[in-house]
Amino acid sequence: MDITILFLLVIGLVAIWIAIKNAEEVHRLALSTTSFISLIWGFILTPDWVQIWLSIILLTIYTLLRIYLKL
Repeated sequence: MDITILFLLVIGLVAIWIAIKNAEEVHRLALSTTSFISLIWGFILTPDWVQIWLSIILLTIYTLLRIYLKL
């Protein structure tokens, strides 16, 4: 993977972590927007095989949680 992809994904994850810890609404909104844009951009730039595996993993987790929590 290219370093740019990892950089965008790390920025997105760090922005989410800071947004969760932050109490001010304006800063939380700005950090959430930044994390959303950088995570989507990083995900788009990843190779196809990584996108497929991440999608399979997330769908499996979602299905297991639905079964476990009976939603």
